[in-house]
Amino acid sequence: MKFDGDRVDRFGRTLAAVFPDGEGNLSVALAEAGLGAPVDLGHQRFLAEVTQASGDAETKERGLFDSEIGCTAAGAVATAQARGQGLNAAGSRASMSQLVAAATSAAATDKLLRAADPRSRSLWRLYSRTQQARFADAFTEVRSRAAAIIAAPAARKQQIESQRKAAAEKAKQIRADRARKAAAAAKARKAAAARKTAAARRAARERADQAEQRGSSSSSGDLSGYTGCRRYAPGGRTWEPIPCH
Repeated sequence: MKFDGDRVDRFGRTLAAVFPDGEGNLSVALAEAGLGAPVDLGHQRFLAEVTQASGDAETKERGLFDSEIGCTAAGAVATAQARGQGLNAAGSRASMSQLVAAATSAAATDKLLRAADPRSRSLWRLYSRTQQARFADAFTEVRSRAAAIIAAPAARKQQIESQRKAAAEKAKQIRADRARKAAAAAKARKAAAARKTAAARRAARERADQAEQRGSSSSSGDLSGYTGCRRYAPGGRTWEPIPCH
């Protein structure tokens, strides 16, 4: 064994690399085979080469990174992605029945996807946090597509309802505008009729005033032909002038 700078970690465990029979670092060999992952517990002396070996194993899909081994996270993600290939969205122009059919199929697929969750694998804790995040993101992407298809019918219903409400509100606004215009037109007609009536009354008064003025002028003209005092015969048909005093 070759010890690290610190011989024990905070849990009292020995920090050292094992070189069996004087051969290479056992931790590196395990990482190269994809049978282990680097863990930083304070032993920095050999961490870099173990990390590099683990990266090579991931690139070449060995051991824990073999997508053909179902119990690995890589295998679980590969299974999920294969099942996700059957996820087909109905499209924006699809009918409601087509959306429902696609959602039903996606729900069945999603049930299988949940069973393929790499985080449920017993080997999950053997991966580094970076590797776990990468596998989890790939799995989540497939499930997100399934979730979008499953939610499509409800989204379409909400869209239809929103459109219905918008149309109803628009129709209400149109009716209100028409009512306001009709009320304004009626008010204008009433005002015009009132003005016409008032004008007719003014004209009638003016004609009456003019007639009265003409009558007064005629009465004044009769006084200019006055013949003095008269005495009428019985019956009032004839008369004769008489002195006024």
